[in-house]
Amino acid sequence: SMTPGFQPPSLLAIVDPFNITASDETVDGGFTLRGMTLRDITIIDADDNSLTVIAVSCPKATEGKHHFIDHLIEMKITHNTPTSSGEGAVTTTSDIVVTSFLPLEERALRIVNWSDTAHSAGARGGALLQLADGTTLEYSQGGVLEPCDAAGPLLEACPWIAGVYDATSDATPTTSPKTTDDHNLHGDDDDETPKRLVIGLSSRYRLYCGERLLSSASSSFFISLEHRFITHVTIGSRPQLRF
Repeated sequence: SMTPGFQPPSLLAIVDPFNITASDETVDGGFTLRGMTLRDITIIDADDNSLTVIAVSCPKATEGKHHFIDHLIEMKITHNTPTSSGEGAVTTTSDIVVTSFLPLEERALRIVNWSDTAHSAGARGGALLQLADGTTLEYSQGGVLEPCDAAGPLLEACPWIAGVYDATSDATPTTSPKTTDDHNLHGDDDDETPKRLVIGLSSRYRLYCGERLLSSASSSFFISLEHRFITHVTIGSRPQLRF
């Protein structure tokens, strides 16, 4: 590598998600992914030998007809100890178990990890899900899907979202914006402040914090947990970086 100290990631295993070697029939009833397409695959938990992932699945179009039905699937991918053959080749086998699947009322638009997964208890093993109608839901490992406890819903569907699991924790920022130009994430002493914080950027370049419009013309944004603020870039003839 030309970058000092950089080590590229190594390939641990090649997994075919449609070749499920095991399933928990008490949970999924023998559900199969064959004939399905997967998107928004998100890792929600991991250990030395396995990954727990969730993904959105929908049936492939048949005879020119699309099926507007989405399922949220949780899978556990376990990779076994690498073995070497007599010719020196090293192979790693993997097993996939479908641990849960949930039908969704709307098409899924986006799944993301919580931004404070490394800091907030309970964030690990979960994810933030947004449906095509703008509804935000929170998923917890084991097939638990419930409405997101955020400060109001996003006012429109946002293809780009980010979420803070516990915005009231001292280790993570909370939101109390005073104006649309003040995106400082300091909290207040209100015990009723929602724990969840959801930021979304719509396809119309509108930046939201829950149901509050932060900017009507932004191209991107970033939540900084360390600095306790949201930064975004405006669009126009003179773009600005705002905090």
